[in-house]
Amino acid sequence: MVFTKDENDISQYILQELYYIVSELIVEKRNIGYHPDTNTEYENSDYIIMRCSKELKPIFFEADNIDNWNGEVFPEELCFYRKKKKWFSYISHEKKAFVYNETKRDIDFFNEESIKFYRI
Repeated sequence: MVFTKDENDISQYILQELYYIVSELIVEKRNIGYHPDTNTEYENSDYIIMRCSKELKPIFFEADNIDNWNGEVFPEELCFYRKKKKWFSYISHEKKAFVYNETKRDIDFFNEESIKFYRI
């Protein structure tokens, strides 16, 4: 996910309180000009990689839906990995989600939850 820095104080993030909550779970943090998985361009932003854990679950469910992960209330450009391979990415400004290397279980879940999807 991407945390954008405050334009008035680049030592702080726009979502600084949330950053403090998740900071213990960070595996890697790097300053980016573009997102390595979605190619979205950024200025004064950090790409944060965290290990999914039970501590993160309540934070993810605070959002009413995935569109809230847009850099305003929650960080943006969510990506999830399965076995170190990109599995899910969400480009917030385009409102597009992508699933890679999907399994039968993934497809069954989409169908059971009536989630529309297109295979390309």
